[in-house]
Amino acid sequence: MRLKNIKRYRQIIKVLFKYGFEDILDQSGLDKYLEGGLKLFSKKKTSEIKRLSRPERIRQALEELGPTFVKLGQMLSIRPEILPPDYLKEMQKLQDQVPPFPEQEAQDILEDEFDRPVEDVFSKFQKEPHAAASLAQVHRATLKSGEEVIVKIQRPNIRSKINSDLDILKNLAQVVSKRISRELIYEPSEI
Repeated sequence: MRLKNIKRYRQIIKVLFKYGFEDILDQSGLDKYLEGGLKLFSKKKTSEIKRLSRPERIRQALEELGPTFVKLGQMLSIRPEILPPDYLKEMQKLQDQVPPFPEQEAQDILEDEFDRPVEDVFSKFQKEPHAAASLAQVHRATLKSGEEVIVKIQRPNIRSKINSDLDILKNLAQVVSKRISRELIYEPSEI
């Protein structure tokens, strides 16, 4: 494991704990990456999370963890030989129900890219995204020439996040293969 990923490991562990996956944390030994272990967190879950099924909690955790994890869920959503039907159904929701990133972030990204205010590039720019996906979102806009266009904006810091998350996923797959005792049909590292 790379030291640069410790902060991200902590974020992942917090999300797993939030959605009630202490069993995974216990079996994998990942809680050691939190200062003080899981004692930092209250064992109380919100009533909303308690009501959710395990597949729903997994989907929501993947959404909260971001693009790389959403993409993993999307890939698993078409693998009925790996996941049972109730899990597949939830993972399929990741195909078309990805939350957008904030409007201000989208505008900031455009202004950094063009090195000028959005109003100087477009006569109209729809702040609310037309669609959002795991890696980017699109906005409708009109150029100063009057031509209507679609502007695709990558999620903030996507490249570094994906590289870090892929590193972590590779490590987690190795940990799962070694530490979780139940028989696995598929080798996590291969998936």
